[in-house]
Formats: sequence, C-alpha cells, structure tokens
Amino acid sequence: MSDPNILFVVTHPDDESLWCSSIIKTLKDWGCRVSAICLTGGDDKVRRAEYARACVVLGIPVCMMTLPDKTTFPDLGAMMESTLDGNGINIADIDLVISHSFYGEEQNHFQHKECFFQVKRWCDKSGKLHGFFAERCLIKPMLNKVNSEIVQFYTWSLLSKLGGFYRNLLMQDVRIRTTLKYNLHLLLYLLRYSKYNVCVSFPVDLRWKHSLLACYRSRSDVQSDQSYKAYMNRQEFLYLPGLKPSFFMGKL
Repeated sequence: MSDPNILFVVTHPDDESLWCSSIIKTLKDWGCRVSAICLTGGDDKVRRAEYARACVVLGIPVCMMTLPDKTTFPDLGAMMESTLDGNGINIADIDLVISHSFYGEEQNHFQHKECFFQVKRWCDKSGKLHGFFAERCLIKPMLNKVNSEIVQFYTWSLLSKLGGFYRNLLMQDVRIRTTLKYNLHLLLYLLRYSKYNVCVSFPVDLRWKHSLLACYRSRSDVQSDQSYKAYMNRQEFLYLPGLKPSFFMGKL
C-alpha cells in the first residue's frame, strides 16, 4: 500500500489551524499525502490570502469554496467534488476524509456539526472512510491533561465510549448539559456511529501553532487564548472508524 491520501474538510479559514494543524503536520511528516478544502471564505480576499499563508506553512494546496458563513449549507457533495476537481485533487485517490466533530468543537458551532453530517453522508455514498478531529479526548477526560510528546493510539468499546462522552461533554459543558435535545443527540450518535472506536492523540507544539495562527491577522480573537481554550491545548485528537496503525504505514 502506498502512503495514504487524506483530505481534511474545514468550515472556515483558521479552522485548519485551530483544531487540526498538528494532526496535519504530523501526517505530512509521516509521508502521507494531505490536502484540505475550506467551505467558506473563498470570495473574501483577506480571508483567502490568510488561509493561503497558513496552507503554505502546512504544506497543503489552497482549495476553497465560497459558501456563505453563518447560514446552513446546501448539499455539499456535488459542490465539493467540483471544487476538488477544479483544484487538481483527484477524488478517486482519496483514502480517508476527516471533518469537524459531531458536537461542533468547544464553540458548539452549528456549521461545524453540519459539516460533520454532510461530509459523512458524502463519504458513505462515495465509499470513502470518514473520521473527525476534536480538541479534546471524548472518552477519557484525564487524557486531556497529559502532556505527551509522542502520538498515542487508543481503542474503546461502546460502553466505555458511552460513559466517556457523558462524563466529558455533559458534566463539563453547561450549555450541553442543560440541552435535552443535545443529550439525546449524543445518545443517538453513540448508537448510530459507534464505528469511531479509535482515537489518536497528536502532541501540539504551542510555539509553532501560535506562529501559524499569526497568519490570521484580521481575526484578533484567534490571537487570544481567552477566546479559544483550544488555543492552549497540548494535544489534538483524531477519531477513526476502526483503523489500525498500519494504515499510517506503521508510524504509530
């Protein structure tokens, strides 16, 4: 098997830097072929230029769509395919597609959640493997505090995931804990998408990450560790559908 070809799908310019830049950097260091597509901001000259600068640092091609921000997305499948093809990214060669999480990261962002479900649906139709990135370990909260300098590989059963999700998300996030609809959504997620039973933690070089976020000079909030807890996280997490370390050419 050749080096895996991995596509990241992010909603906004700067999402690739905030939530999964260390994952991208590590996969690139391992020799994986990595690309990304950003769903919004392609028609904003400032945001496009900032995203392009970040992509240069990450070593990935610049590929952006022009969907409007802060609104629901239309069906993404055909539009993503057209944009990827127009940027020279061959869909047939993609082995794994990675999107935002089902809960929208720490901001509980509705477009991040919509990205997850639409990308997953597209992957199911096209026969692609789908995973998602997260700013915290959803199964064992204690792992969020571990300052590890190496990549770690974890697997869990459905029961341990069920307990972990509720301890980590519901007990620590007042917005989620007080929303019955979201609680039920979490339970349905566990029942419907239990295949994401592998978690890989990637160490974060904070100095490097902060320099990457400096590409986004128009967004002062991105420069503040008080706006995003993830700004100071020492790990990023990737959730996969039962993949073994050998998928990454034995790097784990």
